[in-house]
Amino acid sequence: MARPRPLLYQVRQVKTPYHGKSWKVTAYIGGKRKQHWFASEREAKTFAGDSNAELHAYGSQLSDLSPSDRADSQRALDILKGHPEVSLAELAKIYVAQAAARSASKPLDQFLAEYERLILRRVESGELKSGSHKAIKETFVKLKTEFGNRILSEISSTDIERWLDDSTGENLRLKSASSNGTCPGGAPGFFFRVL
Repeated sequence: MARPRPLLYQVRQVKTPYHGKSWKVTAYIGGKRKQHWFASEREAKTFAGDSNAELHAYGSQLSDLSPSDRADSQRALDILKGHPEVSLAELAKIYVAQAAARSASKPLDQFLAEYERLILRRVESGELKSGSHKAIKETFVKLKTEFGNRILSEISSTDIERWLDDSTGENLRLKSASSNGTCPGGAPGFFFRVL
């Protein structure tokens, strides 16, 4: 009959040492065996006692976390106290999704340079008039001034709408060109397709 799996760390001396260490501390944490080897019984018992105290205090699911990771988790939970509907796991998933979107995105200035080459090809093929290219190029200069090299995924449609609605006069020509159809597809449509 098989031995029962210890849920807390147990110390025992083995007949066949492992790398010169004959004291083994074993437990099954989360269904997986964890074992540690020590040269002396005192070291093994100290480790087992400390580990078992952590298991009692934090449970088996947190026993693999370092003290700094546990403290960091506690700080994050303290920050979230006013938002009981949000969990650390949800926040981690959101962060990973945002990081993936950022890494798949590109800076606005790089995108505009690529898109300007595409527009130029369309002008050369006769699909667009050269005046359209000039208007788009002027718009791109203004966009670079406003958004610089920000990552596309970080520029929201609200940012674009705010920029277009700017009443300082800088973007009024763009708004009128966009609304009377001289800007192909209109700048808002262009951005909302991109973003």
